Amino acid sequence: GGFSGTTSMFDTPAPADGAAGGSDQNAGGSEGKEGDDDDDVDDSKLVLPDEVIEGEEVSAGHEDEDELFHSRCQMHRFFKEHVYGKVTRTNIWFDCGKGDVHIYRHRQTSVVRLVFRQE
Repeated sequence: GGFSGTTSMFDTPAPADGAAGGSDQNAGGSEGKEGDDDDDVDDSKLVLPDEVIEGEEVSAGHEDEDELFHSRCQMHRFFKEHVYGKVTRTNIWFDCGKGDVHIYRHRQTSVVRLVFRQE
């Protein structure tokens, strides 16, 4: 036997009474509209408004800074002592994830900061 006569539970709609099996009424599927299950949606109500919503521009906070260094990295955090339940571990590194690390220096104050952005 081949697979030509097999059907899936997704091929035909479930009977209205919720019983398994069903009748031959719904066995033919949807008349040429496979995958189109939004027949009851009124498309005239799905129109976007013409007005554009104005908002404030969001910045990353680097406008007054120069980037000294950037690289892809895997960040870890060191704990001298870490308590988890009844277990105490000493001198352990925890993985913080992979991402981009940047070093910035402020143009006026010369303050240097490290920024890590995780994926």
